[in-house]
Amino acid sequence: MPPRSLGHRLRRHQGRRDDRLRPLGVAQVRRELRDRRARRAARAVGPRPGRRGDRTGPRAPLPRLQRPPGPVPRRRLQPPHAADGAEPGSARGGHPAGLLLPRRRVPRRHRHLRAPRGVLPLRHPRRGPGPDQPRRQAGGARAPRDGPRPPVRERGPVSGDAGGELDGRTALVTGGARGIGAAVVTRLARAGAHVSFTYRTSDADAAALADKLDAEGLSHDRARVDVTDVAAVDAWVNDVAGRRGTVDVVVNNAAAGRAAPMLHLTDPALLRESVDVNLLGTLNVVRASSTHLLLGGRGAIVSVTSIAGRVGVLGLASYGASKAGIEGMTRALAVEFGPRGVRVNAVAPGYTGGTAMVGEVPRATLDALVARTPLGRTATPEEVAEAVLFLVSERSAFVTGQTLVVDGGLTS
Repeated sequence: MPPRSLGHRLRRHQGRRDDRLRPLGVAQVRRELRDRRARRAARAVGPRPGRRGDRTGPRAPLPRLQRPPGPVPRRRLQPPHAADGAEPGSARGGHPAGLLLPRRRVPRRHRHLRAPRGVLPLRHPRRGPGPDQPRRQAGGARAPRDGPRPPVRERGPVSGDAGGELDGRTALVTGGARGIGAAVVTRLARAGAHVSFTYRTSDADAAALADKLDAEGLSHDRARVDVTDVAAVDAWVNDVAGRRGTVDVVVNNAAAGRAAPMLHLTDPALLRESVDVNLLGTLNVVRASSTHLLLGGRGAIVSVTSIAGRVGVLGLASYGASKAGIEGMTRALAVEFGPRGVRVNAVAPGYTGGTAMVGEVPRATLDALVARTPLGRTATPEEVAEAVLFLVSERSAFVTGQTLVVDGGLTS
């Protein structure tokens, strides 16, 4: 039979007196371990029978070590001031004479902190200051510190007060002439970044946004770029990087798509439009700007997707497929670019007022969607822009590969 462990033998011994398995007592375990060490030491010292030159014959049984009967007397410790004749309670003494202190076993990991015998420790390793070092003064006031206080770290800017958060940085924003893109351009420029945004057909909206930024004295430039044109994207990114020296932030917002049942999309070009602009256009911009981001050793990429890529929306099969592909791209690029200091995230807005797509939704359908939203309204482009600013700023320095949903709880 295999050897029985100490715990098994003690439980078996207890089972003779009680059918239930009671927990082992600390004193029982200590006594058994002490007896075992004594027997092992005696066997090591005495001769072993059967060896050449050893005495033969049985050895006398060893007496069992037992604790003397009666209570264990408490040890009276000598106060530290008694040896040199100091009076109890004097400056050299810390405790009155004749103080009874029970012996307490110090854990092995704390024995280097154990005070000499007869002297109370000033600080127990797990119980805080001793009696002569109170945490608070009389009346509840905290005791003064020794030496100057450490400097207080200033709180960083929070949402709504991000002025100067992106000072000296260069941001690229696609599809920034209107809607969510215009709100993102304005928010990043107000945070201190130089923003270069693109547009494809909205000349009037791009000019109006530029005039607004000029009136506020914000740094920006614009360019007409089709994100599906690889050569045009490369020329735009390289031109901005050459003039500004680097690229720090990339926001992919350019999108296209129309709501229609699948059976009505008889023209294959309508199916490819969403995929070409939303998914392939985003990949074109990321490919062109990744070299500048990785060489800088820092940066952030944020792509604006949609809740249509996470839940089924009637009539948005092609659009939802392209947005879901952007989320997959985000996770893959986060793994690829993360070791080089570049973070990749996405923002998935819900139904946002002031955008062209929501403007095409019938009023009755939109009211039904608002009724299903826990917050009871649609989002604003400025609220989505705040989420984008959070992901490109240092407030999200340890966030990558994530999709931040801004839908008021609609998909919860």
